[in-house]
Amino acid sequence: MSTSVAYLTKRLHDIGRHDLLSAIDNGDLSAYAAAEAAGLITRSPAQGGGSGNQTRRRHYALLRATGQVPPLDPKPEPAPTRSEFSPATREIIARLVETGRTDLVLAVTERRLSPSAALRIFERRKRQHVTKTVTETPEPKKPVPFDPAALIG
Repeated sequence: MSTSVAYLTKRLHDIGRHDLLSAIDNGDLSAYAAAEAAGLITRSPAQGGGSGNQTRRRHYALLRATGQVPPLDPKPEPAPTRSEFSPATREIIARLVETGRTDLVLAVTERRLSPSAALRIFERRKRQHVTKTVTETPEPKKPVPFDPAALIG
C-alpha cells in the first residue's frame, strides 16, 4: 500500500473525511496521521525509544480536527513596534542633520549606534576640529628649484 501524500489525500477524499483534509491543509496533521485516524493505514509499533510527546501532539491535533476538542485560540497579533524616537533622540538627530553628519544620523536611525554615542563622536570631532584651527600651522616648505647641472656633477 502506498503512503504518498497524493494517494492518502485521495483516499480520504473518497471516504468523505473532509475534516481531516482541512486539518492537512492547515498543517495541523500530516496526511499519514490523518489516514491512520481514518483507519486506512496502521502505524508500526514504537521500537521502545524516544518520547511520547509526538504521539500526544498528533492525538490532540486529531481531536481538534474532528471537533471533539474546541479549536485553539487564534494567535494574538504582535504588538506594533514603536519606531519613533524620544524627544531627546530627535533633538540629537536634528543637531547631527544640521551639521551634515549623515553617517551618524544613519547609524542612529538604523540602531547601530546609540544617540548618546553619536553625540560623543560628534563632540569629539568638533573639539579636534577647533584645536586644529586654533593652533598655528607651520608654513609649507618652499620647493627647491630644479638645477639640471647638479645632476651632471
